Amino acid sequence: MQPPHRAPRSLSSVHSTFTAQTFSAPGTSTEALALAYVLRHIDPSELHARLLHSVTNASTLLCSSDTLKNIFRAFEELGVGPTARARVVVEGAEANIERHCVRCHNPYFEKDNGPEECNIPHDLATQVEMRDPVTKKLTGRVGHYYTCCEIVLPTHDALESMPRHIDERDGKEKGGRWCSQGRHTTHRAAVRYNGTNIAECWTKACEGAPVPEEGEGVWIGDEESEDESMDGGTS
Repeated sequence: MQPPHRAPRSLSSVHSTFTAQTFSAPGTSTEALALAYVLRHIDPSELHARLLHSVTNASTLLCSSDTLKNIFRAFEELGVGPTARARVVVEGAEANIERHCVRCHNPYFEKDNGPEECNIPHDLATQVEMRDPVTKKLTGRVGHYYTCCEIVLPTHDALESMPRHIDERDGKEKGGRWCSQGRHTTHRAAVRYNGTNIAECWTKACEGAPVPEEGEGVWIGDEESEDESMDGGTS
């Protein structure tokens, strides 16, 4: 017995049915309203920390493989982060290329790079006699001078315990746990060298480091990428 003949459905009708079943107007579906509620009641830093912890700790992976794929697709659709670059970095030829950071002088892999990976501590403080901030005369009081940030503090204060702030005198960020914090980079032009704790490769005798020529901006010959706009640290 032959099955009853059914006329084939047009692609447009199939697409319309799929669209009706899977998408609702933004802001009106239950999922959209519920997600908006969750986002209003969660700290952005907590969301970032928990998501990063989930995908970087295999022993505590909280999401299934399908869930991770859907999250990545959502990032792609929303234009959140360098998703196109990410696939090249973790799957392509660059995945296992060890690079040399020209800021902290440590080796790194670009797939592990991020805005808090390159950390440089403050110089050790030296004792100096403090000056009056108005008269500029020596006061007889002893303070701690940090050459890296060019700042003098009373001996009972520590630069590491100060909140990160902009120094009105020179417009530089100072204070906090790290003297400089940012992404690892191979681009010397992205680094603000100070000649002390943030110094050029040739002063550190890094292997293969040339003495820089005037106008030279790149230490090793890796190509520019969309990541390089994020290379700057807080030095």
